[in-house]
Amino acid sequence: MKNKCNLCGEERHKGLYYIQKYKLPFTIVKCQKCGLVRKLEKEEIVYSEGYFTGEEEYNYYDEREEKKVMTPIFAKRLSVIEKETTGYILDIGCAFGLFLTVAKERGWKTKGVETSEYPYKYAKKQGLDVVNKPIEEAKLKENTFDVIYMAEVIERLIDPMKTLKECRRILKDDGLIVIQTSDIDSLYAKVMGEKWDWFLPGHLFYFSRKTLTKMLNKTGFENIKIYDGDEIGPMVKLQSTLKHKSIKKTLKTFLIQMPRYIKGVGGMTVYAK
Repeated sequence: MKNKCNLCGEERHKGLYYIQKYKLPFTIVKCQKCGLVRKLEKEEIVYSEGYFTGEEEYNYYDEREEKKVMTPIFAKRLSVIEKETTGYILDIGCAFGLFLTVAKERGWKTKGVETSEYPYKYAKKQGLDVVNKPIEEAKLKENTFDVIYMAEVIERLIDPMKTLKECRRILKDDGLIVIQTSDIDSLYAKVMGEKWDWFLPGHLFYFSRKTLTKMLNKTGFENIKIYDGDEIGPMVKLQSTLKHKSIKKTLKTFLIQMPRYIKGVGGMTVYAK
């Protein structure tokens, strides 16, 4: 079976790393034409209840346990988004729905998509408008949303090109898409090599600023702005962490977060129209 690049369709690739520390080892390859880095092996991603409750090999950071920390962080992100636009926001991969809850409290009309049944049921019980289907199967109306939000999601998609095309279809012509993900070309990724934290089960793609920009352009997006790390800033995270953690843990969080805001060191957050 042919294994084509999701960005350019090229079949030729070169191997970068063979990751062996998980139950199922996997190979990281780079497209020889466009440079998109991805996992070679086809993987069926199922986020069971155990992924969210800490019983799987790789687990979810449970936002419900960190509500006091995450609420001001989400509020800060929304305040930046609100400088661009307001209205109807869609969260793809909304998990338990905390981001949507914060948005709703700020006056947004909200909708979420979550393919895992366990967090979906929780979000539903919170009174949130959520769909338990992949975005491509949700049959949402075109030209509907003012903002589409994807945090730590695009790297997990089986076909990110297809998903971004669907996002463009359902986003208003002057709408905004916000994507947070890692950066395979970052200094940290290069220094760590095969030990880079983001080579994880369930992560299928590893974008650079260049490859993500190309994919956004090909799917109908422009006016792209890329933040180093994210647009939230370390001080907000420091202040929010102080709400219920020890000084020691707060300082540790701050020291971990600070380097992310140095250009080319950490991940990225992308805003595109």
